[in-house]
Amino acid sequence: MTPLSINIIGSGSMGHLWTAYLLDKQVNVRLYARQHQPNQQFTMQSPNRRFTCNITHHALTNWQTADFIIICVKATALEALCRELKNIGHAHPPIVLMMNGMGIIEIAQHYLPETVVYQASTSHGARLENTNLLHTGQGETLIGEISTLNQDEHQAARQAAQNRGLITPLLDQLNRALPQTSWNTEHHQALWTKLLINSIINPLTAIYNVQNGDLIGNKEINQQAKRLTQQLAPVIQQYLPLQSWQSIFEKVEYVANQTYTNVSSMRQDILMGRMTEIDFISGYLLEMAAKQQIVLPEHQQIVKQIKKLEKESEHSHNSVTL
Repeated sequence: MTPLSINIIGSGSMGHLWTAYLLDKQVNVRLYARQHQPNQQFTMQSPNRRFTCNITHHALTNWQTADFIIICVKATALEALCRELKNIGHAHPPIVLMMNGMGIIEIAQHYLPETVVYQASTSHGARLENTNLLHTGQGETLIGEISTLNQDEHQAARQAAQNRGLITPLLDQLNRALPQTSWNTEHHQALWTKLLINSIINPLTAIYNVQNGDLIGNKEINQQAKRLTQQLAPVIQQYLPLQSWQSIFEKVEYVANQTYTNVSSMRQDILMGRMTEIDFISGYLLEMAAKQQIVLPEHQQIVKQIKKLEKESEHSHNSVTL
């Protein structure tokens, strides 16, 4: 059997995490960086073991075909990347989007309509510190497919079964490299659950400039997190009818506790003067709520605060570089 080949795009912590674990299992994997980066030896420090690996950062201009593509860029960078992939010219293999937010499959399908696109939801945590790659939170990865095409129920079921079979070899390799990785037949629910959790943890840690654990340890922040979750009750009833705001809040506190010392991606973006994924998290949430005539005033205020922080942080970083 021909060995499986995987192209990973995105040289942040998650792209490096998967590349390191796959290389450790001798998988044919190539990591593509959208900006030039030197080839380096990284030391992986995981909850269970420590190992080193040499990672080569390839440029998209030196693209080579593969059996699967995993995209680990920020949601804000996805549209530009999809345009680049479209311009490469040849047909693309199945793509897995591994990033925060929703509304991203629609972007990929718009630019690459002939490509099968899946979305992953992972609770693994990772952080890059120079050449140290820290696996900060052991979790699981769920992969599924959400069709945005107009299909009847039987067509959708047949297509889902076909697409699941198509991605099985990748699922096997990912699970071997970094358990647990599995197919999720109820992926829409998993993505909505993660979206709701992220809409609480990410903005609050960015606004207060705190670690994830402060959503538990700081009483004031914890109370605001609870209010924000309670305000989501009608949205949860509409899009996740088997859940309640209390069950979602329990998950928020569980994730915050599991990633106690982590710096959320949104807080990190603010600290680095970058655009956040707020439009793909809280922005998407507000858009879906509005379709059901649901008003979320405190979440609207949270978005305004993040947008203000983005501008202040960008101005601060630009001033430093002048």
